[in-house]
Amino acid sequence: MTAEEFTEFWSSTYPNTLPINYLFRHDYPNRWVRFHSLPESKRYPEDEEDWTILLHRQNTIIQALVGARAQLILVTGSYNEVKGSINMDIPWAETALRHLSFTTLPALPLREVNSVEYGEEDFYLPIFAEVDWQWDMLNNVLRDVAQDEIRFFLVSREQQCLIAPYDGGMDIITANTEVRDALRIQFQSWLSMREDGL
Repeated sequence: MTAEEFTEFWSSTYPNTLPINYLFRHDYPNRWVRFHSLPESKRYPEDEEDWTILLHRQNTIIQALVGARAQLILVTGSYNEVKGSINMDIPWAETALRHLSFTTLPALPLREVNSVEYGEEDFYLPIFAEVDWQWDMLNNVLRDVAQDEIRFFLVSREQQCLIAPYDGGMDIITANTEVRDALRIQFQSWLSMREDGL
């Protein structure tokens, strides 16, 4: 997939949002659900038992959404202050993402997202790589996310869903409200106890 093909796919499939994780739940609230990675909404794993639970839950959710094997798009990026040209910092260079071959997408002006917080020189530079999903194949990357070292999300074109792990759980944007509701029932014990679902 080329950068142009990804841009066309994104604008036609997710026209209400940009490819930045934290925007999804605000821009697609009727298709959003969040699952916590550990019991009692514990944020960070402390021992191997916690890691086993976290990886089991996250692999289970991904497989429930896309199946035992699937081709997915992994999207990440970096925040940059642009002065004249983009000086690309690579925050994932020391993480499990370093082995992937990425394609760079056009820089996104963050002022369009939040004109109060960001200035004209603040940009987000997204990149993507195609990955062949199967159980456990993303464990090292999921570990990095759980330790708040990186952020990324997965795109399934076939199932029309977004899977965005964070340090504490996973945000999901499903194809429609019906799929979201079925997922909530299937993994009810992994939901937040809060009314807002966070």
